Amino acid sequence: MVYCENGYYNIDCTWDDPVKSGEQDRGSGYVSYNYFLVPDSWLNVDHFHKNDVVLSSGTVHLFDPPACTKTAANYFDVYGKLYSDAASAKEGMKKEIKYAIENDLEVCQIRVTDEKIWNELSNKTTWTELQNYARTVSGSKSTKLSNMCNSGDYRKAAGIVQYDLTK
Repeated sequence: MVYCENGYYNIDCTWDDPVKSGEQDRGSGYVSYNYFLVPDSWLNVDHFHKNDVVLSSGTVHLFDPPACTKTAANYFDVYGKLYSDAASAKEGMKKEIKYAIENDLEVCQIRVTDEKIWNELSNKTTWTELQNYARTVSGSKSTKLSNMCNSGDYRKAAGIVQYDLTK
């Protein structure tokens, strides 16, 4: 937890590690911001605070962490990658795809404000549209988007729409 400008936030840089993602080694172009300056409500989907330790003499309460409730300093909010309607979110993702292709990045991420938009941006129809867009921008049929949106409850809870880009 860190205090940043107006409140406490969680950071888990181990899960956003560009070198190792799960069991797959990634290059330096694989940078994500899933767990960067996030509130408890997002983090608690797949993390927990270890504030009690069980010893042979009994349980010891270590601390009560401060509540992390804000999103104002979150990466997606600060950098204008937060969308409240499907049309602008789709255009935002296309902008991210173009930027990723031009800069040899492997991750395209935006955040949306509700589950309905997240579902629309994560479905097969939208993936196909974005895949075709990526191929047009790259000028190569070998550019491929992998839909990472459905890979966990965390991204859905946080509203993060993610596509991985490979060549």
